[in-house]
Amino acid sequence: MDVLNGQARVYKRISWDCHDPIAPSKESIAMDLTGSPFTFSDTRNKFTAIGCDTIALFVGSTDQSYSTGCVSICNDNTTFSNGSCFGAGCCQTSILPGLQFFNITFSSTGHKDISWDNPCSFAFLVDGSWYSFRTTDLNETDFYDRNDGRVPMVLDWSIGDVGCEEARQNSTSYACRSNNSRCLNATNGIGYLCNCSSGYQGNPYVEGGCEGLPLSSLTMQPMCFFPFAWLLTSALRIRFNRL
Repeated sequence: MDVLNGQARVYKRISWDCHDPIAPSKESIAMDLTGSPFTFSDTRNKFTAIGCDTIALFVGSTDQSYSTGCVSICNDNTTFSNGSCFGAGCCQTSILPGLQFFNITFSSTGHKDISWDNPCSFAFLVDGSWYSFRTTDLNETDFYDRNDGRVPMVLDWSIGDVGCEEARQNSTSYACRSNNSRCLNATNGIGYLCNCSSGYQGNPYVEGGCEGLPLSSLTMQPMCFFPFAWLLTSALRIRFNRL
């Protein structure tokens, strides 16, 4: 949990689609945060799909008014490289801000031209700083097994359903309790966050929680150094003039 930046990291199961001519199997994963103070971080997360002949869909609203997707194509002649996720074996795309719901599915037309070395596709919303494509992720269920079927994602959170200006008008419910705190409007969704004022640190959500030197004291420190610096410079100037 990152209190200052209003973020939390959670783990969520991976959606998968494994092709078998006799008994194909798949699992689609959904997550609903409606009614909570959380939204899926649009700045930290990436919708990601790995596999060959893979078409993964990300439905980001309960009424299906927003969808995006990823297509990953490869064959026997495709060259893969670790860290590369641009459509050959791996694909990533951004999501819209303000989302509180998603459902990940696979297109029925995808994953037909596959090899038995790569029978599965995987799709997930993931912390972009955590995931880096490995060529071994295409080896059957290696990626799924290595991560125990889960990946981390980042949630943004905020307080209430109004911005700072309106929140300050209700001193009873206003969450920025420390005198040395400031209010910041949420950048993803509605509500606000609290931070300590510049020059202070601690917990802005409790009375007296932000402590430290005020900024005015910090800016005085270079001035205290000035007389010593002036004397040192003068002494050096006199010394070099005598040489």
